[in-house]
Amino acid sequence: MKKLNSIFLIALFMLSLGFVACDTEEEQISFKPGSDLLISGPDEFLTYEPSSFNVEGFTVDETYTWTVSGDGQASLEVVPDREGEFVSVMAEDAGNYTVSVSNDNGLDGSFAFTISTVNEFLGVGVDTLNLSENQYNAGGDTLFLPVTISERNVFETTAEFSIVEGTAQEGVDFEVLNESNVLTFEEGETEAYVLVQLVDNTTADGTRDFRVELGDVLTTGPKSTAVENAPDSLEIGQSVFYIADDLKSVNLVVESDSIGTNTSGNFFLDVSLSAAINEDVTISYTVEDENGLPVVGADKTGGSVEIFAGETSSQIVLDIDESWVAEGAEPTVLNVELAAVSSGDGEVVLGDANTVSVTAAPAE
Repeated sequence: MKKLNSIFLIALFMLSLGFVACDTEEEQISFKPGSDLLISGPDEFLTYEPSSFNVEGFTVDETYTWTVSGDGQASLEVVPDREGEFVSVMAEDAGNYTVSVSNDNGLDGSFAFTISTVNEFLGVGVDTLNLSENQYNAGGDTLFLPVTISERNVFETTAEFSIVEGTAQEGVDFEVLNESNVLTFEEGETEAYVLVQLVDNTTADGTRDFRVELGDVLTTGPKSTAVENAPDSLEIGQSVFYIADDLKSVNLVVESDSIGTNTSGNFFLDVSLSAAINEDVTISYTVEDENGLPVVGADKTGGSVEIFAGETSSQIVLDIDESWVAEGAEPTVLNVELAAVSSGDGEVVLGDANTVSVTAAPAE
C-alpha cells in the first residue's frame, strides 16, 4: 500500500512539472511585426492639387524620410507639427507616381497613385446678356460679369480684358469700373468680375451692343497649363452685351376693346404710363363715330390729356348725351384712339392698348 502511495505521489509530481513546462512555453510565444511601413493616402487626384499621405501606426520617437518619384514633376512637403509622419504631395504633370518612406529603424514602405488632369480653361461665365439701360445704373446696382479660371490657380493671376464697341459706346451707353481693364485672381481663387454700369439716357436709340474679350494672362509665379495656354484654351473667350432702350409706354386701361354704357354724363377712360419719369407727358387722342367723323360735344378733355412729371396716370373724360341712352334710341358708338405722345423723355412711346370703342345705348 505504501508502495502504491509512493507511485501516486511520484506521478502527481511529474504531472505538475509538465504543466509548469507548458506555461513556460506559452510565455515565450511572440508576434513578430511586419517589415514594411504602411502608407495611407488617395490613389488618384489632380495636378496642382496638394494631397496628404501619412504613415499608419507611427510612433513619435521615430524619424521618417520621404521621397516621391514618377512620370513627371512632383514635390512633397512635410506637414508641420505632425512628427514627420504626414506629407503633402503635389504633381504638375499627369502620370503614375510612387511616394516612399523609411524610418530610422530600418523599415520602409511605398504607395502608388495616379495623377490625372482636367480640361484647363479660362473664360467668361455668361456668353450673352440682354439688358435694359435702366438696369445697373450709377448709384444703383453694378453688373458683375463673372470670369472663371481653372481650379489650378495656385498662384496669383491677372488677366487683361478689352472692350470692343459695337453700336454701344463706352462713356455714352455704359461704363467699365475695373481699373485698367485688368482682373486679379488671388492665390487659390477661381473667379473675378468685370464691373459694368449702364447709362439710362432719354433718347430712343434702339438695341445696342458691345463685347468683353479676354486677353493676356500673367502670374506672379510659375504658370499652370491653364494659364500658360490662355487664351488658346478659352472655353468662352467673350461675352456680348445687348442694351435695349428703357422704353416707357402709354396705354388705355380697359378690360376689353369694346365697352358699353347706358348712363348719361361723364364717362372716364384711364390712361397709364408704365413708369414715372422726370418730364410731363402729353397724350393726344381722337373721338370719332363709326364713319370716322368727329362726334361733336362728346369730348370734354379737348383731345389731349397730360401725365405730370413723377406721376403715372390721367383720364380722358367723355360726355354721354342723354338722348343716346333714352328709351328707343339707336346705339351711339364713340371710337377713342390714342394718337400721339410727346415728352422731354424720348423713350416714352404709345403702347399696344391704344384704342377702345364705347357704345352708348338705352338700358335693356
